[in-house]
Order: sequence, then structure tokens, then C-alpha cells
Amino acid sequence: MMQIAYAQKYEPKWVGQVVALSIETDTTAKAAEKATVQVKTKQSLGRILVGIGNVREKVYIKGSSSPVQLDPSKPVTLIVKCNDNNTDPHSIIQIVEFEKGKNERRTELAMQNWLGNTSEGNMKLVPFEADIYGKSSYILTLQPRNGEFGVRIVNPNNVDEKVPIFNCFGTASFGKPVSVPEPVNTAATKDETSYDYKGILYPVYKKSTGERYIIIGKDEMMYLPEE
Repeated sequence: MMQIAYAQKYEPKWVGQVVALSIETDTTAKAAEKATVQVKTKQSLGRILVGIGNVREKVYIKGSSSPVQLDPSKPVTLIVKCNDNNTDPHSIIQIVEFEKGKNERRTELAMQNWLGNTSEGNMKLVPFEADIYGKSSYILTLQPRNGEFGVRIVNPNNVDEKVPIFNCFGTASFGKPVSVPEPVNTAATKDETSYDYKGILYPVYKKSTGERYIIIGKDEMMYLPEE
């Protein structure tokens, strides 16, 4: 895969940051959602009753969809900032497809059996192509697909990872109502246009990052395709 030579300016400032590129006539960049996660452990019934079974560690993220939405019909291009770009990115970067609940996204991070052996959880990992980018980053490309995803850099600062960090984005919410993870009018301006959804005209809002959406009800919103 060839680097986008003219776009080196899109390298993130800080280690651990991820930005998504929208490559059109004018390339634009938007920061991925730095998600606050909740880690929960769950023991199997056998583990609880007789001490034989598994302990699963799962990560939960508030909201059924990320506020950062990309066009699902196009490949996804990400820039990931690391300490350096001398390591095979497939050994330090994971792109996880989340399971979606009504008000959350989740994935299994790790599993420990009754002998105390810990293995990687049942995460759905997404394949990607990668190349070096800028001074210490990687450029990743994913084939078009629908879903909610998180980018995890394994131990980006060479310190013990107390809480896993996911940089999140989605591609499934264009033209589909989703739950609102947070107040959606924050840092958004009302567009001069409206959008017809099921015969009703809704005002269009636009974030500073360029994402357009409508508010359908008290707790539902819908992202619109890029203009």
C-alpha cells in the first residue's frame, strides 16, 4: 500500500491518538472518539459453584454508536500515532468490531480458566493493511464494512495498561436511527437545510468535524451521508 505523501500534515500530535481521513477532492481529518470504558468481570456458573470454569473480562462503552461516523461505502483510512513506526503494526495495533447493545458497545478483552491461565478474549478483530506514516505513525486501511469499531494500541507508552483505551468510530449509522450517547447539540450548528425521513422534514445539524445528522426524538439521532 502506498503512503498518501501529500497528507503528512495529518499525523496526530500525541502518542495514542487516532484520526480518520476522508479522502475526497479536499482531504479532511477527524479525531476518533477517545472512549471512556468500563471493565466488568463475569464468572461462569461452574466457577462460582465448584471453582472450575472461566472468568471473562469485558469492556463496555456507553452509547450504541460512536459520535464519529464514516461513510460505509468507502474504505476507512486511519492514522495512528505511536512511539515510533519501527515495529510491525499488526503486533501492537488492534481494530476491534464491537457487539452492539441497546445503549452500549462491548467486547471481550480477556478470559482466565480455572487453572489461572489467561488468554485473549473473544474479540472480533478486523484485518487491515498498514504502512509507515510521518515521523512515528502508521496509516491503516480497512475495506468498506458496516459496524462499530475501536482501535486499541497495545501498551503505546511502554507502561502497564491499567485501563484499556479504545479510539472509536462507526460506519453503520448513516440512514439508520441510533441512540444518543450524549447531548448532540454540543459544538454543532444548525444547517440551513432539512432532511426528509419517513415523510417528515427534520432540521439538519452539522458538527465542526463536518458530520451531519438529524434529531429524530428525545433519545434518537441519525447520521446523514457526506455531502
